[in-house]
Amino acid sequence: MGNEASSQNLAYGERLQNDVSVEWKPSGQPSPFPAREGHCACGVGGKLVVFGGVLEGVQESNGVISYDVDKGTWSSVQVKGQLPCPRSAATMSAVGTKLYLFGGLSHDVGWLDDLFVLDTETWSWNEVTDTQGPAPSPRDKVASATIGNKVYFFGGFGPKDGWDTEESTMSEDEEEEEDVGQGAKFTWYDDLYIFDTDTNTWENPEPIKLGAPTPRAAHALCAMGKKLVVFGGRDREARKNDLYILDTETMKWQQCKVSGQQPEPRSFHTATAVGHRVVITGGRGLQDQHFADFNIFDTKTKEWLQPAVHGTKPAPRGMHTATVVADQFVLFGGSSDVDPETMQCQKRYADLFCVPTEEVLSGKSIQVTVEENKENAPATTAPPQDDPSQPPKAPTCPDQPRKPRSSSWEEGEVPGMV
Repeated sequence: MGNEASSQNLAYGERLQNDVSVEWKPSGQPSPFPAREGHCACGVGGKLVVFGGVLEGVQESNGVISYDVDKGTWSSVQVKGQLPCPRSAATMSAVGTKLYLFGGLSHDVGWLDDLFVLDTETWSWNEVTDTQGPAPSPRDKVASATIGNKVYFFGGFGPKDGWDTEESTMSEDEEEEEDVGQGAKFTWYDDLYIFDTDTNTWENPEPIKLGAPTPRAAHALCAMGKKLVVFGGRDREARKNDLYILDTETMKWQQCKVSGQQPEPRSFHTATAVGHRVVITGGRGLQDQHFADFNIFDTKTKEWLQPAVHGTKPAPRGMHTATVVADQFVLFGGSSDVDPETMQCQKRYADLFCVPTEEVLSGKSIQVTVEENKENAPATTAPPQDDPSQPPKAPTCPDQPRKPRSSSWEEGEVPGMV
């Protein structure tokens, strides 16, 4: 019958029974490269392309490595051109065979607002400087996603306008735990920027604020059709587990009303579009614990599903990447084990795991039938008979049948919005 309902985490809803089953498989060849956190990754032409991040200690990288999913092999990429400086917590999105890298944090420079493009056909970097329109301010832990020829950027953390980005550079965790006093210099963002890769033009639209996410960073973002999906992250108050949808055609934010057990509040996690489903993995929780869970949000049924997970499972972690490459869902790197004194993660990972995307898309929630309910229902006494001396009661009206739910976001409005 698939996964049994769990009594755990009932504060976030009751787990739905389902017959979804996924199996993790480690990479065929262990990574010969250093473990890392806060890196970027995209899938291009059957390969996972990884940029930057923090390696052992506090060493930041601007190197590029790749993993061939079919061959199961790693390689170092020899890039040329105008290289970005080493950094972490940047964001990178693919438009065709080109990768667009924005922002991040450099311990030597501070918060960054530069934009680079890596052509994966020539492996050449170029800084994009001949742009038009208002560009984002310096920030890290910003998220991006691609729709057509445009890259959408949302949120992040960085200095307020007018403050020197080099004045203070903090660790990723210190930024998250920013107090009120320091908050005068730094801020969380809820702004949206769009970069048109055909015209090199920035746009800063003003989406309708009703139903919009709070300003946040270390959240996760993915694109599905003409919609952007935002889950979780850290705002000024706490880590979150809310789910928002932005319709990029109407520029309206809406918060989803869903069924099933929501993932626990978290930051530094991933949200990855796999067909009509979004996979949420890993992240750091309210008590600085790390997760190794596998959560699926089904956009057709508006349900959260926790599948049966088999195989060699990744250790709990955050600040990793999770990307679709060819027909595989690929998780790489990350960190865990927060030191409560330094608020630094003590363990970093260089491992890579895959799940076939067909497994993510197979299966569904299992509805308990009326017969099963009758079989499992406790015994009850017979109801009292009507008093023959009293007039008969009027028959009750049966429930009206429900209208069928929309089967796809492409059929109109996103279902399940409040």
